[in-house]
Amino acid sequence: MIRLRDVPGVQGIEDTERLNRAARVSNDHDLSARIAKVSREAFGLVESETGFEYPAWAAEREDGDLSEAELERLGDEWVAWEAQFDLSDHPNRIAAWAASGWDVTDPDGNVLLCLPHFWRQMVCVSKGLRGRSLQDVATDAWAARLEPTASPTVSPEQKVRNQAFLSLGARRSRRAS
Repeated sequence: MIRLRDVPGVQGIEDTERLNRAARVSNDHDLSARIAKVSREAFGLVESETGFEYPAWAAEREDGDLSEAELERLGDEWVAWEAQFDLSDHPNRIAAWAASGWDVTDPDGNVLLCLPHFWRQMVCVSKGLRGRSLQDVATDAWAARLEPTASPTVSPEQKVRNQAFLSLGARRSRRAS
């Protein structure tokens, strides 16, 4: 089983999500770029690359040139592609991910806050659809877990930013009380 939090870079994203939640920050402009970087390095693709790709026979033609049967076929292919990413009908997301070989929990057993950022990439890797091989991702996760320096290093600038977030959240909490 691959622990998502052990995939290099993911724990840093999770920590930022927790800080943002504690400080009630709703729009972290740097986070999207960091997520894309971690996703590219860890999974070999970013979320925007997990969508349905039109087959070559359809992409070469104009929409108006497709017959009703071809449009229906494309629609069916799109539905089948997107169905691979749907775990919403599963009553327990943790169990659904575990069945796919992923531990998506924090040390307390709660679903990671950063899971929505990596969900589709994890499915692509797990099913061999796109991106890196599942074995490569697993190897990197285990290597990071075993390294004695696996804890993320925080730059002085990030430490100042983290402290500012925590201070802001504490002030907001005191005002709300």
